[in-house]
Parts: sequence; structure tokens; C-alpha cells
Amino acid sequence: MIKRRQFLAELSTTGLAIALPYAKSENLLRAKGQSTRSKANIDWAAVREDFLASKAAVINLNNGSSSNMPVPVLDEYTRLTREVNSFAPYHVMSSWKDIYKTNLKRLAALTGAENGHLAFVRNTTEAVNIILSGINWQKGDEIITANWDYPFVEYSVDQLRRKHGIKVVNIDHHLPGLSDEDIIKKFKERISAKTRLCIVTWMTHREGQILPLEKICKTAHQLGVKVLADGAHMVGQCRIDLSKSRVDYFASSLHKWLNAPLGSGMLYIRNDRMEEHFPYLSIDPKMESSPSKYEYLGTRPFQNLAALGSAIDYLELTGIDAKQSRLHELSSYWINTAQDFRNVIIHTDTDRCCACAAFSIGNMPSGKIKKQMAEEFGVHLKSSAIGKTPTIRVSPNIYTNFKDLDRFLEGLESIASKY
Repeated sequence: MIKRRQFLAELSTTGLAIALPYAKSENLLRAKGQSTRSKANIDWAAVREDFLASKAAVINLNNGSSSNMPVPVLDEYTRLTREVNSFAPYHVMSSWKDIYKTNLKRLAALTGAENGHLAFVRNTTEAVNIILSGINWQKGDEIITANWDYPFVEYSVDQLRRKHGIKVVNIDHHLPGLSDEDIIKKFKERISAKTRLCIVTWMTHREGQILPLEKICKTAHQLGVKVLADGAHMVGQCRIDLSKSRVDYFASSLHKWLNAPLGSGMLYIRNDRMEEHFPYLSIDPKMESSPSKYEYLGTRPFQNLAALGSAIDYLELTGIDAKQSRLHELSSYWINTAQDFRNVIIHTDTDRCCACAAFSIGNMPSGKIKKQMAEEFGVHLKSSAIGKTPTIRVSPNIYTNFKDLDRFLEGLESIASKY
């Protein structure tokens, strides 16, 4: 097995490593004023102390499904939950309107959404359905999807097919082995005069591969086609700029990598797409030109949006660039080690991923691997499949350390050697 120091030395020569001064074990991030400290000199051991999951007996390497709030965010969320339950909830909610506006502005700045409208929703699936249901589909319209899209996106598109008679044009291929140029070409080849929309999964949920969204948008727009980006894994994991990408619609979950409360998501629609897009539910006609028309759900967990600011505060303690680099460092460490294990196949390119990546052990059922890793080595993983190939997704977070990954690698090597 590759030694940790050896890996970090090699990584630093490529410019990807961050200084890791494990100077103190106390929680530095709970002290106010820490946001001004050097972003390149982060005590990741102190970050680890902020997450309850780091104390669990089982190591969680499935942060991709949903992560956890760090303790400072959890404390603020708990305070807000108590506050909304201390009096008439709608009255409390009305007193938070300025907080809501500020939080959405901060989220827009974080995601580069200045040329569009943001709405706070519950998750990516809801955002995707709001977007798809708001397009005025005509029978025979075409929509482009791909084998690597998330299943619930596929289900939503199939529902449109059955309801409106649209045609689904699928990229029937799997990502491992496809270059960015290949991916762009496959989208372009499937666009016709009847194509209304391309769905682009910005980071795939199985392999964790990041697709060239900006170039796909440029290609689609040149042919008069709009683009919906499924960015479930992007916000809080990678630096993104929605305005620069020129994407028309964007959906993401904030309870994954931004570490916001469960049931927090965002919807983005470019300014010039608002008027042609219908709201998801019935609304007051006065709201027709307002992004709030996408948020009208009646009673909901009002504290989630209020707590969003605390989640952004926490991200700013490290900065998105340092966080992205750290997550990539963790993934590169286990991938570069595991690729030399007998019977282990890596399905992710380290040059096109961040926190999420996948492997398989021959054709060993992924459920069996997951069970053995949990029961024999105390590691929690996500089982999946790429086509007919059973796979396991590994997604560490900023509270993960190299000791956690070493335990995972020891288990992986042991299981694979017996396959």
C-alpha cells in the first residue's frame, strides 16, 4: 500500500496538495473571526471535530447521498427550530424575510447566479420536476438524456413522454472511456430540429465524473436548444459559475456538499427564461414574474432557509477552492492506492472528479461488498451499478482523514484479494 507521506509528497509536486498543519485539536472553527485566516493553511483536524459523524464507530464514506451539518450549523438550525416553535410559525417566518433575502443573495454569489433567478426548494429532484413541468411541451418535441443521468430524472422524463407524447432521445453509452470531446459530440449528434432540451448531469452520481457543461451549453445554444443541468453534487463541492456556463436551468441539493439542513435545495432559471416558464403550483397572478412563484408550497420547514446562511458561513471558513482541493486530494489518495490492488477496477478519472468516485471488484455484487465492508471493517459505502457492472461509490467529506481511508483501503484490499 502506498504510504500517506509518499502520496502527499507526490501530490504536492502537482500543485494539488494543501498545507496540513495539525497544530491543535481544539475546534478552531467555532471561534468567531476565523474566516480571515489563511485559506491555504487549514487545520483539517479541527474541521473534523465539527462533525458528529467523525465520532461514529463506522466510517461514513457515503456523503454523496447526503452529508451532515457541522455542529455550528446544527446548533443554529436547532436554535431556529426552537424559535419557529416558540410562537405562531407564520409570524416567526415573516420576521425572517430579510434573512431569507440575504441568504438567497449569498447563494447567488456563491454559484455565480447573477444573471438568473434563484428559488429555495427541497432537493434536486423537486427542482428538476419544477423545471420540466413548467415547459410548454408539444407532442413530438424531443428531449436528450443519457445513461449516466440520475434515475429520478429518468422517471420524470418518462412521465413527460407518457403525458405529452414527447420523444426521449437517449445517449446509450456509459462514461468510462469517453473523453470530453466524445461527450460533447454525442450530445451534438442527437440534436435535431425537434429538440427542445438537453439534460446534462454536471457531476454523475455513480462515477463522480464532471462533464464539460459550458461547452455542451455552447454547442446546444448554437443549435437553438436549451440546457437543464442536474448539479446535485456541485454546490459546496466545486467552484461553479452559472452565469459563465450560460446554462438555462440548474438544480442542486444543498444538504449534500454545502452541509445545509436536510430538505434544502436550489432552483436556478436564467432571466430570459422566466417569462416563458410556468410555475409548478397554482399561484397569485401577481407572482408571475417573481422567482418566489417556484417556492410557494404553503407550510414548510421555514427554518431550513433561515439556516442556509450559517451553512454558507461555514463554507467561507475554508473557502470553496480549498475545500474542493481537499476533497480531490482525499479521492486521489484512495484511487491511486486501490488501482494497484488485484481484481479492483477503478471507474473514475482523477482528472475529472472531486469527492465522488467508483470502483468494482470483478463482477462481485456491490451489495455483498457493501455488507462486508460494513460488518468486517466498519466502513459505510454506497452500492450502485454502471450498466450491468456492479459498482461501489466512495464519497469522503472534509471531516474524513487519511486514517479513515487507510481502514477502507485495508478492507478493500482484503476483500479483493479473496475474490
